[in-house]
Amino acid sequence: NEMKEICTNRKTFDTDESVIFVGRLPVNEITMDSTNHAISRIHCALIYTKEFVYVLDYWSVAGHFVVERTDVNEPLDRSTPGLRKILKFRVGETFTLGFFDLGDRLVVSP
Repeated sequence: NEMKEICTNRKTFDTDESVIFVGRLPVNEITMDSTNHAISRIHCALIYTKEFVYVLDYWSVAGHFVVERTDVNEPLDRSTPGLRKILKFRVGETFTLGFFDLGDRLVVSP
């Protein structure tokens, strides 16, 4: 499947120890394509600390997975129904999250 970016509102965030919600409802800081109901209303949260960015699955419908990341020594992990995981990245690392093998993606970069 060809990957496509589905973020509908590009923003810059002050990420020093903050939480950014991702989902299809407008209440999220990052709003994903609202026509795709496989993306949950509140799909996940990006939790920024001084050293790491954590991606916390908010019991999404189909989960998400790491498509690529700049730290090639770390795994391309996933969080899915029945196998929820908190994904962890170093602050400053660029990573791409995919949503349910449909080709949708979200790129997170410093």
